[in-house]
This record gives sequence, structure tokens and C-alpha cells, in this order.
Amino acid sequence: MKRTAIIIFLILTSLNSYSADNKVQFHQNLTVKIDKSFSANVLIFETLKDNASNFSYYEAMFGINYTLPFKWLMVGTYVRHAYREDSPGQWSSEVSPNLLIYAFYTIKWKIDFSIFYYMRHEYIFANSWNNYQLRNYFRLMLSSILLKPYIVGEIFYSNERKEFFFTYFQIGVRQKIYKAINLGFYYRAAFSTIPDGWNFRENVFGFEFTFISK
Repeated sequence: MKRTAIIIFLILTSLNSYSADNKVQFHQNLTVKIDKSFSANVLIFETLKDNASNFSYYEAMFGINYTLPFKWLMVGTYVRHAYREDSPGQWSSEVSPNLLIYAFYTIKWKIDFSIFYYMRHEYIFANSWNNYQLRNYFRLMLSSILLKPYIVGEIFYSNERKEFFFTYFQIGVRQKIYKAINLGFYYRAAFSTIPDGWNFRENVFGFEFTFISK
């Protein structure tokens, strides 16, 4: 455990040696079970950039998920509405319908591993351009211990650019504190090809609040 902590510290130290923006992100997730198969979901993100000094991004997603008879497979349809600050005082908006295909499974061993994956198809309608994106997301969580630690990776493909253009790796912890309420904290290192090829772009420190009504 001590060796793992040292490795993580060295990685974070090396990443911070690059010129990257430090951001703080707040993530709220509300899920309401409608019946055994259907659930409604609201996701909200707020981001502070420029060393967490400037509110720069807001996103809200509203959707419905359907769990297939296989139990480990789920599909969802969402509408995402986002506002971002492109330059000081200049904001743009995006509206995008999304189709998500989820797969999840728990491996029971000495410590239970929870595996979660989704493929997300997203068509973006922005102020002056449209774009199709494909997103692949993977999470591995130790689900049977206190302060459930997890690792996440996600990569984005742009049809407009014809390339993978953004990816991030995330480590965090999440814990149920009261019935349906979970709190968490994470660190994310983000890499992008924009504007000058693959490079380290963002340190993101995030806080998450999750409410799941069963």
C-alpha cells in the first residue's frame, strides 16, 4: 500500500511539472428508480478553471436508462445541455442527444471488483458547428471495502477531426454516508491533441455527490 502511494505521488509530481491548467469540478448525480427496468437520471457538472479562480463550464444531462433482461447490460438515452466560456466574457452553448450502452459486472474474489463500461454516442449541436463524438469509458472499483477506491479511463473520438482527440485517467474514492447518498473525491489527468498534438492539458480535482433512490 505504501509503495502504491509513493508511485501515485511520483506520477502526480511529474504531471505537475508540465504547463497545465488546474481545475476544480463539482459533479452531482441524481438517479430515481421507476421500476425494475427503468430509471431516470440527472447529471450536473460545474467547472472552475485558471487555478480554480474562474467559473468556466456548466453541463446538465437528463435521461432515461433501461436495464435489459441480462441484468448486466443497460441502454440509455440522454439530452445534454452545456455552456462554456471560450474566451473572457464570451460563452457558447451546446445541445446534444446521447445514446449510451452500458455493461457492468462484479467479480467476487477475496476483494470484490466492480467493472463498469459504457460506449457513448453523442451528436453535438453548437452555436456555429455540429459534430459527432464517440466516447469509451471504463471504471474498475474495489467495491467491498471502506472508501471504495477506483480508477477510470475515458477516450473521445471526433468525427469532425477524424481522430481520437481527448482522454483522461482518474483515480478517486467514493463512500455511502447515508442510505442513498454517496460522496466522493477524485483526481483527473487530462490529455488532448488540441491545439498542437497530444500533450498534458489539465489537472482536475473533483468532488461528487450521488443520490440513488431505489
